[in-house]
Amino acid sequence: MKSSSYLFLNGIRLHYLNWNLKKGGSPVVLIHGLAYTACTWDFVAPLLSDLGWMPLAPDQRGHGLSDEADGDYSFDVVVRDLAAFLEMTNLEKPLLVGHSWGGMVVLDYAGRVSTGPRSPAGIVLVDGGIGQLSDIPGATWERVREFLAPSNTSGMTLETLHRRLLKPNPTWTLTDEVLPSILANYHIDENESATPRLNYDRHIQILQNIWGFNSYLHYPKIRCPVLMIPTCPTEPLDGFARLRFEYRQRGVEQAQAIIHNLKVHWMMDTIHDVPFQRPHELASLIDQFGKSIVG
Repeated sequence: MKSSSYLFLNGIRLHYLNWNLKKGGSPVVLIHGLAYTACTWDFVAPLLSDLGWMPLAPDQRGHGLSDEADGDYSFDVVVRDLAAFLEMTNLEKPLLVGHSWGGMVVLDYAGRVSTGPRSPAGIVLVDGGIGQLSDIPGATWERVREFLAPSNTSGMTLETLHRRLLKPNPTWTLTDEVLPSILANYHIDENESATPRLNYDRHIQILQNIWGFNSYLHYPKIRCPVLMIPTCPTEPLDGFARLRFEYRQRGVEQAQAIIHNLKVHWMMDTIHDVPFQRPHELASLIDQFGKSIVG
């Protein structure tokens, strides 16, 4: 059963979800991506709990039910949040799993904290921390911002937002079952008007930090086992989708040349939202990898 808790750390109130806390088990900490929340893991975490793990998932600052902190959202800050979270929950040698931006946070943390009780037993990078945006031919911050900046949904009615989220997709369409977990990204007022919990300026600030994140500089610092799970959408690929696939390929090749203990599992015909589309497969991969390194 999922439960909700708060911690006060680094000047903010940080919200997190936990599953299987009373039963114990090896800890696995699940870090969501940009403009997502801990609810990203609503379908993966219960499966991990059933497999004997103790999953915990924080809302990163400015996301979900965690405080909307002013100022810096750099990797220095969010990695320090993760370190404080592990310290305050007294988790030793956790398995760290990050999706998208969360994968970069996990990768950065593992490079900084490579020894001691708070160092990870292993890390799982789910379509994040694999390659880097600047590796895309012709990419500039201006072009990346134009393509990846969020659309303006502030003030959109809940009904309109539902239609938009459930719009058919050639690879996979969100289902009614998944919708509540997606809506955790929004504040819904009494008039059923939806506003993203992460405001536009903070979203762009984090996106710019992602643009500047150099995964290849972090790979040599990693001392724990790594599982990379890159995705590839349904072919034929064209435009930006092909460029993203190709830079992930280059990222995997770089990692294979640098990271000693690395496993790679490509998820084909899969969108970026792996925890929603393929929760059973993802949970199985995390479980197999985790048990291979923690026993």
